[in-house]
Amino acid sequence: MPEPVIAGSVPPEPLPQVSPPSVLAIAAAGNVAGNENVDDEPRSELVAVATVEQIMPWGSRVWLAGGAMALLSLAAAVFCFVAVTLIPSAREWNMNGESSIAANPWGYPIFPGAAAFLTASVGMLAAMLLLGSWQLGSRWLRAGAAMVGLVALAGGMVGFFGGTFWPEMFYGSYQTDPSNVPFQWPMLLQSIGSPLSTLGLMILSVVVIVRPDGVREGRASGKKALSVALILVAAALWAWFCPTLFPEQSLNTPITVDGNEFWAMPWTGSMTQAGGPLAMVAAGVLMWAALLLASSTSARDTASQDEDIYDEDEA
Repeated sequence: MPEPVIAGSVPPEPLPQVSPPSVLAIAAAGNVAGNENVDDEPRSELVAVATVEQIMPWGSRVWLAGGAMALLSLAAAVFCFVAVTLIPSAREWNMNGESSIAANPWGYPIFPGAAAFLTASVGMLAAMLLLGSWQLGSRWLRAGAAMVGLVALAGGMVGFFGGTFWPEMFYGSYQTDPSNVPFQWPMLLQSIGSPLSTLGLMILSVVVIVRPDGVREGRASGKKALSVALILVAAALWAWFCPTLFPEQSLNTPITVDGNEFWAMPWTGSMTQAGGPLAMVAAGVLMWAALLLASSTSARDTASQDEDIYDEDEA
């Protein structure tokens, strides 16, 4: 039964239940304030921007952490490169007394790590610049990432064409004295061609396809990705068929180094080595373009369906 009401008194009204504001609501209020003429779609993007800024701030700590990892990887690359030259135990052949089998010095097996760690260091630097450009909407950081990509691509081309440009270095007797091993520049140049060129092409492709707009992921264009993929496919085919297109320039050239005669590789033979990285990056970018185009089409279809439902409700 309801409680009796005394004459002249007013029954107390129940207090409204107010829920605490969510993070998205606070972000939306802070970003949409002063932008009253913004429609629903940009407003949702502003909410996403505010949420990203609260969850993942981009400051000096991020730069220090990324720079420290890049320097650590570079130090590992330098150690793998100079170990054979500077550390005597890294190049000594230890004989096993029972089987008389010489154990491989530990400096030579770790030498391929120089190219791997160098590529990782350059990739970390490019990743910091790209993420910073997307997060802050900076064109200067984007230009810096493009410069890193060009340097990496140039380093890979030097690795491919080293035997053509400096045949004396590649075919010379660089290890005549086991106790005095010079820096292994020929081995390093031969090993950095594919990884650095692949990394450089990947960085430049991302710079072209994704433009910074102040959000974490940036804005990727499916049409640009498809165009970049087609250009890379054409470049890969041209690189592979260089000996066929230029038969007169594909003949080996005899050279004499330290009294020994060698056959230097022509530039067309070196160019065919670049076809692999070009084709690999082209395949990756083509798959990326397919995903971007498919997702943009589905997003447009969903938006049109929502508009139709809204029109039916209004009617």
